[in-house]
Amino acid sequence: MKKDQIRVMDRLIGQCREAYQARTPLIMVDTEEVELMRRLAREGGLVDLLQAAGQDAYYGHYYAYVGIQPDSLELCSNFFEDTEPLEELSEHGGSMSYEKPSALFLLHLTQNVRSTVNKSEGDLLAALRRYVNRYVSCRNVSSPLRNSCVLLYGDPGLLPRDLKPYTEVFTAEYPKTWEIMEIICALAAENGHPYENSDDARELALQMTGFSLIQVERFVQRLLWVDSEDGQPLLFSKKREELLLDAKAQAVRGSGGLLQLYRENNPPPSKVPEQKAGLSAEKPPADDLAAMDAYKRWAQEAGRRMDQKNRHEYTLTRGVPALKGVLLCGVPGCGKSEAAKILWRQWKTPMLRMDMDQLMGGLVGESERNLRQALAQAEAMAPCILWIDELEKGFSGAASAGGDGGTFKRMFGRLLTWMQENTKPCFIFATANDISQLPPEFFRSGRFDALFSVFMPTNNECKNIFKEHMRRAQNLREKAAKEQGIGGRIPPLFQDDKDMGCFTDGALQKIMDVVMEGKNPERPDGVKFLSGADIQKITLCALTKIPDSKLGAPIDLPTWLEALRTVIQDPATTTLGSSSASLDQIAANYVRLIRGNFAPASSKDQVLFQKEFYTCRVTEQKEVVVQYTGACTMTQPYDRALFNALRGRIETIGSRVEANALRRLSE
Repeated sequence: MKKDQIRVMDRLIGQCREAYQARTPLIMVDTEEVELMRRLAREGGLVDLLQAAGQDAYYGHYYAYVGIQPDSLELCSNFFEDTEPLEELSEHGGSMSYEKPSALFLLHLTQNVRSTVNKSEGDLLAALRRYVNRYVSCRNVSSPLRNSCVLLYGDPGLLPRDLKPYTEVFTAEYPKTWEIMEIICALAAENGHPYENSDDARELALQMTGFSLIQVERFVQRLLWVDSEDGQPLLFSKKREELLLDAKAQAVRGSGGLLQLYRENNPPPSKVPEQKAGLSAEKPPADDLAAMDAYKRWAQEAGRRMDQKNRHEYTLTRGVPALKGVLLCGVPGCGKSEAAKILWRQWKTPMLRMDMDQLMGGLVGESERNLRQALAQAEAMAPCILWIDELEKGFSGAASAGGDGGTFKRMFGRLLTWMQENTKPCFIFATANDISQLPPEFFRSGRFDALFSVFMPTNNECKNIFKEHMRRAQNLREKAAKEQGIGGRIPPLFQDDKDMGCFTDGALQKIMDVVMEGKNPERPDGVKFLSGADIQKITLCALTKIPDSKLGAPIDLPTWLEALRTVIQDPATTTLGSSSASLDQIAANYVRLIRGNFAPASSKDQVLFQKEFYTCRVTEQKEVVVQYTGACTMTQPYDRALFNALRGRIETIGSRVEANALRRLSE
């Protein structure tokens, strides 16, 4: 072990010993793991320090929610059977004098201690206040009182403000890869299965990053003590990968729901149903996202830098740090969340989802602590993807001056600082629907490696999205058939002839022709403009409209078009772009993204509105005028209809957006 490599327990022991020797009244460890604290108290040398002071040390483990009198700790339950019961440590006046031999207290600080009893604070906090008051008043550093130690663990946010100046708080860090590997090899040797080749241990250690010290030991012991079907320990079984994924999910859930390990129930197969449909037999993972070509190209290049070997090579040879993250903003329901899943499949990196509403707590400081813990666990699990979906819902209050604005601002500041200073390969994938709800600091250089704007899919992109959801339905049907033991005996869901099938480019264009048939009373052209989520909904609904008589054979194109027409023309079928109000919202979204520093996620030939044609000027009468001087370069009727529906709105709404932006600058 190198000099700069300090084990988690050794570091924690050293911190607690130094705090004790410095005569700190209260020492607290930010953890909920009682096993870790018992080891720290027993093996950490604190008892030795108490005895070295010339005193007989008493040692007990006490839970805060057991009834405690304000004048004494003697009614605490002692959970250590091999120690003497604690004698009464109180004297007249109700203060703990510790005239008896010095003692080491291990106390769990939980929510219960903040409960009120007879309109006064919890008994434990009252007892701790008396202890601290007596401690700082005692000038005799050799007294039993000054040589006793109160070791707390739990939530530091539960400490009252008046006790914080007398408390040193330490964090039980996550073990590094090298320490996890040490534990694996040591436990394997102890159990008679020494590693001859440490490469497997190193691989397992990398997969276990993000586990606490206790979680590492428990999981390795499970792999060693439980045998697989062949009689060998699970440590050397293929089942280890499945157990590891379950354990990792459990470790993340152990954070109190602050993070969730993303696991896909139905991962897409690596092959398309039939090669004769004119599609390639091998399908790259990114092709599951049937649009956003510019983003996919960026993701593939970034994936090479996120690969473990290449990541170290980039840093070693080029001095380039790990990637920080990417932000996708734009129209809801157009594939932003799906893009995160594609990144996960393509990079083969653990992905942690952080929901901002799960971080919000009712106590003062609890939300900030939750964010700090979530980021610490994400760092420990690196390399990983940290997925923050709909970012504006979590930090829209950062610009607020009242209510919870202070909490939002502190959390927002903490996240910004972490994004700027984090050096671990913890890649942030963030999405937002409305960037106007986010503070401008989020978009400053250095926060993200790339900013992408996501617009409504064009005609060609809609075709690809329809094809992808049809393919998914076909794959799901084949999977269900295999599970029931009838795989291979059922025909494909869709007719897949390369000339007349449902997957051909001509067939997909006929689907878009059905979309153009309309029946939308709010639009003169009758078109219901589609988002990616709308296409998924329409595809699934259309499958339910197929007559039973047609299900014995693959669905042919006329039958499929008629089912789609029935669903699309149904007055009950609404889409993101089917109403005037929703088109106004889409136009406002376009304006904010066009005027921002965002690159289109789609390839340039699939972007309806180009940034260079968007102009804004202020007249002599102080009126803000926005114009879009470009014409629609696309020839498909659907694209031209969408362009015409949005252009006038972009100029009208853009003037309001620009005027509001200028007003905010002048305030």
